[in-house]
Amino acid sequence: MLVGPMKRRVVLTGVISAIIPIIILGVLGFFLFRHYNDQIAELEQQSAVVDKYVLKEDVLANHVITESDIELRGVKAVSAPKDSYAKADKDKLVGRRLKISASANVILSESMFFEDDKVPTIDLRLQEFNMITLPSDLVENDYIDVRVRFPSGEDYSVLVGKRVESYSNDTIFIKLTEDEILTMGSAIIEAYILDGTKLYANKYVDPANQLFEYTNVDYVARYSEAVEALLSARTEELVAEYLLANPEATEEEATARVSARESDLSVAEIANRIGLSAAETSAIKDALQANNTAVLNEYRNKRVTTEKKIVRTYPVKENVLNLIKSNPNILEEVKANFDTEAILAQRMNMPDTTITEFNEYADKVRENLANEIQTQKEERVTYLRSLLNNQ
Repeated sequence: MLVGPMKRRVVLTGVISAIIPIIILGVLGFFLFRHYNDQIAELEQQSAVVDKYVLKEDVLANHVITESDIELRGVKAVSAPKDSYAKADKDKLVGRRLKISASANVILSESMFFEDDKVPTIDLRLQEFNMITLPSDLVENDYIDVRVRFPSGEDYSVLVGKRVESYSNDTIFIKLTEDEILTMGSAIIEAYILDGTKLYANKYVDPANQLFEYTNVDYVARYSEAVEALLSARTEELVAEYLLANPEATEEEATARVSARESDLSVAEIANRIGLSAAETSAIKDALQANNTAVLNEYRNKRVTTEKKIVRTYPVKENVLNLIKSNPNILEEVKANFDTEAILAQRMNMPDTTITEFNEYADKVRENLANEIQTQKEERVTYLRSLLNNQ
């Protein structure tokens, strides 16, 4: 029986009306199923367990990790740092030096160790300065010299080749050793005493090449030489111990009976001798045993970066020099960096900033401090107004 156009339209509309809810329900079901699967995958990921090295006991900063300090333990993958150590990383871990104290059961990670196992010198400090005139385009990680310029036009470098660790609101932080702190203190005093004296910083044009030099070193040869020297020294010790325990034996007999083996040497002592980190030294050792030419070729021609020796030219004030030399609280190693004869010779033609009258000195200090306080107050007011205007 033929169906009229009106009936066909009604039937089609009914079919479409029935299909649309089915499609909608199908789409919703698909997304719900997908969401359900994603939740399952997330739960599986959160519950996944991986083997990572952890500490057995509490250790202090600067501790060198040994095999007895660590153990593999199953931990949740989500709680393990990305740079944590797995089973295959054991040789890279042993011999590393911690830069922080750590508690038992802590998961060991790369960020917990000194870079290249280099420990900062004990007198290195992060110093804050806000009285130095700074370049207008200075940013963090720039390298600078801090200089002092006298009214006569004479100009001396007080600090050289220093990286700006942090910079904000005309305040910089830089790392200084003890003798650099003392030298900077002397320059600050002179800048306050003598009108027209200026402490300022200038930037290096190309610090990568101005401050550092690059050489290629054969560390595989160094490794072999270090092992040979250490084995020779260790064998001598063993021979001496054998002769002490067996007085009737000759040195030839003792040498024939005892000898050191490379396995007796620790990676740390070899690393210390060749100037590499424990991880790099371990990589050479493994490569030699496996005859891994790719790794060996890398260390046979390894690029090494060293700092160029740039000498500061500013000599400390004579009275400051005398105080440094006579102060029992200053380390002798630091005092040795101040050559009295050389410093006095350098200061022969420098502007005279000797204080003849204490009252004159006190008035000058008070005046400069008052000016500094007023300047800081004005800067603070300007800063607060800018904050209010931005609200």
